[in-house]
Amino acid sequence: MLDKIIELLKEKPIIAPSKLFYNYKKLNINEQDLLVLIFLINASDETFNPTEISTNMNMKLNEVMTSINNLITQNLIEIETIKEKKIREIIKLDKMYEKLALIINEETIEENTDIYTTFEKEFGRTLAPSELSVIKEFKEHYNEEIIQLALKEAIFNGVKNLRYIDSILKNWSSAGIKTKEELNNYQKKFKQEKERKPEIIDYDWLNES
Repeated sequence: MLDKIIELLKEKPIIAPSKLFYNYKKLNINEQDLLVLIFLINASDETFNPTEISTNMNMKLNEVMTSINNLITQNLIEIETIKEKKIREIIKLDKMYEKLALIINEETIEENTDIYTTFEKEFGRTLAPSELSVIKEFKEHYNEEIIQLALKEAIFNGVKNLRYIDSILKNWSSAGIKTKEELNNYQKKFKQEKERKPEIIDYDWLNES
């Protein structure tokens, strides 16, 4: 008996887009709808068979149909009728993938807008195309948090220059600084070391009285 259970556990795992897990509430569906949708994604056959879903997921048939109707209402799935030797209904998931793609695209736009808008706000002007390219390179090498901190450091020092910000980022990178916490620890350590240095007294030995 245990051998059979172990073999079942070794079966191919269920696959679903991670964005679906993280954003299913944005799609206006509940946990039950999500489970039905994941079942449809992993189904070996596109044929719509609510009884099979009910049996395999240990759900009541009316619960399955409620979720199916909600998925259709939210424009995540379509049921298409195909006339072959006999009429067959198939599930189409294209709408779901389109919605997930839109979510990813919106997140990317928001992320890019945040960093570029922050630079324009701090510089007090519209960024030139060449400056946009430089910031894009920053994003390829550093996380957004550390870029924001470097911008803040530059503004604090009265310098609104990307070359200066680039030098800050390179210096921090050389010191192994990648997060705000690491930067705070580095600056705290630097301050402590500076305070520990002995004060050098400028004594005029030649004019000693």
